[in-house]
Amino acid sequence: MTVPGYLAIARAAQDASMTATCTITRAVAGRTFNKATGTYTDPEPVTVYAGRCKVKSTARAVAEVEAGEQHVAVLDLALHLPIEGTGDVRRDDVARIDTNPDDPALVGRDFVVQAGDQGTTKTARRLPVEDVA
Repeated sequence: MTVPGYLAIARAAQDASMTATCTITRAVAGRTFNKATGTYTDPEPVTVYAGRCKVKSTARAVAEVEAGEQHVAVLDLALHLPIEGTGDVRRDDVARIDTNPDDPALVGRDFVVQAGDQGTTKTARRLPVEDVA
């Protein structure tokens, strides 16, 4: 079997493991000022992806960091997406978990993409994310 053949099988297996769904949006510039109310209005974000995903921790250990005078536990998380149709997802996009049959507590949670993920023979796009909760 060829590398593309193996890659297709591996990507199909990864896609099958993505049992949650999410919608990824991007903020749009161009606030408008409403003279009548005296307030600014932000435009609606643009959807850049909607479909299968999964959220996984990338490290077994939780890091303890000091923020001001508090110690905070930080867990590294990654949002896994299929390769197809997700190449435009980038830093500062927001992923909202829409459904998750394996852990319903994640539904409605928002995660901010911290960096992109590119490579040649990847089986999934694994984006480092920060939990906004």
